Amino acid sequence: MTVAEGLEKQAKLLPNPEFQFQNENLQPGQTYTRDVDTLAMISESLDVLGKRKQRIAVACRA
Repeated sequence: MTVAEGLEKQAKLLPNPEFQFQNENLQPGQTYTRDVDTLAMISESLDVLGKRKQRIAVACRA
């Protein structure tokens, strides 16, 4: 595989989703399972400006 083919393949890939896990309001003397707020969030990047198509076009020209 040439460098240009690798760049084209990379430009066509979608970004990985991001997973975040956090605990809030943990204070001394509290019961962890009862008093702590636990949050799990998954976020996915959106391409609303069409930049992915532009990256693919540039990579195809390289």
